[in-house]
Amino acid sequence: MNRLEEEAELVIEKGHPEQSMLALLKVLDVLMDEFPKCVAVHFRKRKYLAIREKYLVWLDSCAKVPENHTDEFEANAKALFESLNLKLKVDAANE
Repeated sequence: MNRLEEEAELVIEKGHPEQSMLALLKVLDVLMDEFPKCVAVHFRKRKYLAIREKYLVWLDSCAKVPENHTDEFEANAKALFESLNLKLKVDAANE
């Protein structure tokens, strides 16, 4: 969890054109399938919402993302966030 938070800060600070945050969120998503209670205890909704917001800020502000990949990144992120929203029981009020 700490790695995900650190990576989010680094990617935003440096403006890296990479998907490390999505990769780490995907790992979290897969872990939630196997260990839902354990992950939920260590990665609360508030942390997830903060990471999700940081990713969206990064995507909007990162000039290094090639324009032809932006739609792909957005689609992958949307699908992943929908899955995590369900698993972490994030309601529409937190959207």
